[in-house]
Amino acid sequence: MDKFTKADVEKLIYRACELCGFEVYEQNIQLRKGSAVITVRIDNGSIVSHEDCVKYTAKLNSLIEDSGIEDSYTLEISSPGLKRKIRSKAEFVRFSGAPVKIILGGEKGGAVKGKIVSAGDESVVLKTEKGMEEISYNDIKNSNLDY
Repeated sequence: MDKFTKADVEKLIYRACELCGFEVYEQNIQLRKGSAVITVRIDNGSIVSHEDCVKYTAKLNSLIEDSGIEDSYTLEISSPGLKRKIRSKAEFVRFSGAPVKIILGGEKGGAVKGKIVSAGDESVVLKTEKGMEEISYNDIKNSNLDY
């Protein structure tokens, strides 16, 4: 294998995470003639440290080199950050107690800010400046931590 393909790079990205004990939060691969820019945000269920990013970078570099790809590449490895998207019920549970900003879709529209009090099967409860507010997951257009 001497050229990058997105499918090959994705396999290496996920394999490196598996070997390091991380999860892929987000990834993007931009292929250009003879080179690639590989951007990966890793997650570990806690706070991703600089050392975690260094460990993952070394593992992914090693896997790319071992694969026989000869194209040049740039790696950009980071954490999801303090304003990370909350994309699932499980993440609302995980970040219970954290400040969040939720953008509402449909007829409701607008935004709600508060701390996550609880997250159930159908909705999340926030403590806002106005008091407790229950928001159905179906009404959420977008949400992210708001540190």
